[in-house]
Amino acid sequence: MSTDGIFERPRKPLLFIHFLVFCGVLTLLALPPFSARAEDRPPAVPVAEVQAEVLTPPAPAAGTMADSPAAGAEGSQTPAHTPVEGLATGPVVVELFTSQACSFCPKADALLGALANSPGVIALSCHVDYFDVKTGSLSHPFCGARQVEYESTLRAGPKYTPQMVINGQYDVVGYRRADVLTTIRRARKERALVTPDLQITDKGEFLLSLPALEENEGSAEAYEIIIVAYDTPHTVTVAEGANAGKSIVYTNVVRNVGLLGPWDGQVKSLRFDPKMSEGSQGFAVLARRTADGQIVAAAQYTKPAPAPATP
Repeated sequence: MSTDGIFERPRKPLLFIHFLVFCGVLTLLALPPFSARAEDRPPAVPVAEVQAEVLTPPAPAAGTMADSPAAGAEGSQTPAHTPVEGLATGPVVVELFTSQACSFCPKADALLGALANSPGVIALSCHVDYFDVKTGSLSHPFCGARQVEYESTLRAGPKYTPQMVINGQYDVVGYRRADVLTTIRRARKERALVTPDLQITDKGEFLLSLPALEENEGSAEAYEIIIVAYDTPHTVTVAEGANAGKSIVYTNVVRNVGLLGPWDGQVKSLRFDPKMSEGSQGFAVLARRTADGQIVAAAQYTKPAPAPATP
């Protein structure tokens, strides 16, 4: 068809636009709901530069063997976490890197509370400082620094919350209960940790006795011994962010990390004072291989519950 010798193009733009809209609708219908995709894996937090903090022994505090905080104080409540059954015996160390600002973290925090009440599990909650709330924060710079170390040795980057690291060797998303329990059993089966002898003296000091490592025979592996002090449970109503208004129990929140010294994998004994404060619940002693951060020996001390008051 022409007019005055000029050909007219067929008028098809509207049909093409309708076709594109139809294809877009089909694509959206084929995708799973947003909530299901969001639950599949926590979103990675932006990678931030974290200054490695020098590990120093906990600062001295009055009352190294003081009782738990008085009733009504923050952290004095006992978490209602049911122990996880069927995890067998033998120590395994579970480190949770979490944040009060993380919408995916409350389920991981609850799972860690259950693991802390389970036999043979040393559960530690380390709150990172690069992704955090401004009010009532439980974070410490050394938690972010420790996660950066694992990011390198486990090749688990970019770092995210909630992340659980098992025996310094395995990385798993912290709220995936089945995966976490499977990884704990795997860790026990593949590599049992050495359990040092840990005793308290009459003066309130501790004596740690480490046996020789069989794996170290004929090698020059280097290890370091660290002490990780943690608090009585904190029950916190989150003031802001994705979890604002939620009351969450945080178990075994790491208060400080200290270096007790190097170790060559041979028989060794050392005496130390953990300087526990009033809010301390206990501490863990971990021996890790410096080359890759894998934990090879672990022991834990939990302060006994105070005796009931006599009428």
